[in-house]
Amino acid sequence: MTNVVRNLSVVGLSDIETTVVKATYDDDDKPKPKHVDALLRLSLRSPNMDLMSLFRARLAEKSWNVVLKTLVVVHRLMNEGSEGFLRIVSEKPLELNTQSFSDRKSSLAWAMTRLVHVYGDYLCEKATVFRNLQFCGERMPTKESSKFFMELSLQKLVIVMPHIQMQLDKLLCCTPFTEDDQPHPIAAQASSLFIRYAYSSFRTLRRV
Repeated sequence: MTNVVRNLSVVGLSDIETTVVKATYDDDDKPKPKHVDALLRLSLRSPNMDLMSLFRARLAEKSWNVVLKTLVVVHRLMNEGSEGFLRIVSEKPLELNTQSFSDRKSSLAWAMTRLVHVYGDYLCEKATVFRNLQFCGERMPTKESSKFFMELSLQKLVIVMPHIQMQLDKLLCCTPFTEDDQPHPIAAQASSLFIRYAYSSFRTLRRV
């Protein structure tokens, strides 16, 4: 029955739209790797394709499952997809602002709403930093991202570092656990990204 409902949800959609919907389907499973990988390949193959227009519709949904999964997938594409996708996102970073989202159908939904708020805030800041500085440390090897800072003049470094610090602060605000500290599968997926990219950022700054 579940598969029938899933299939009905994508009737009439294009192949790309179907992949986006399946990657962010309204259930308790984390985004399926095969769908995320398909979107990553598409991003790399067609770097100027505006996938964000499809994610925008998913971010407008009322279910925290859909919105949180969408943020996870967008995060992956920002760091591992084409730079073209990141440039498109950075043109309108406020599209990732999720402060108006609310899902209060349960205590879990309320906890995940708070996570959606801070996660969207972080991605919005990340896109803004890229727009202003043309820098995304998570996309670079540690030595290369450290070199970016080392080659800046003192005057530019004073301007750049507060932006990087703000992005890192917002990343550290992302706490993907419910009130009883039991990780939900989707929140656990988000957590793995937070830890991976926070570690990458700290390694970069240590070398500066």
